[in-house]
Amino acid sequence: MESKKPFIITILIAVILLAILSFFIYDLNKSNKLKEDNLRVLESNLANESIRIAQISKTKDSLLQRVNYFQHYTSLVDATFFRDSTTQSLKYKAGDIVLLKPDSSKVVIKEIIIGGTQYEHYIKYKVVLKDRSQLEITPEMLY
Repeated sequence: MESKKPFIITILIAVILLAILSFFIYDLNKSNKLKEDNLRVLESNLANESIRIAQISKTKDSLLQRVNYFQHYTSLVDATFFRDSTTQSLKYKAGDIVLLKPDSSKVVIKEIIIGGTQYEHYIKYKVVLKDRSQLEITPEMLY
């Protein structure tokens, strides 16, 4: 009888160790499956993002072609913006009837002329007199 006790204890310890080992193998397999599932999800997200980046790159390239086409007109756009921002602050607009200073005659403002260089700008009004002649005058010459 005494010889069977160590054999039973050895079998019991082996069964307990086998159960613990089985639990760890099962847990590792389960975590491995979770990691594989996460990896599949990440790979699908990466594929979707790659497609999206390719589409955005194509759009960017086509827009860049349009911008490069209009790049030649940058100075014209800047001049137009400067003209529009300057005319907003002026007292008189095109089409207004005003008095001319030297003789107080009525004139109609035909257009506003803005020009100059990098260091100097000027503003002039092109006005139409009663006899249909046109003059370019400075804003100081108007009432």
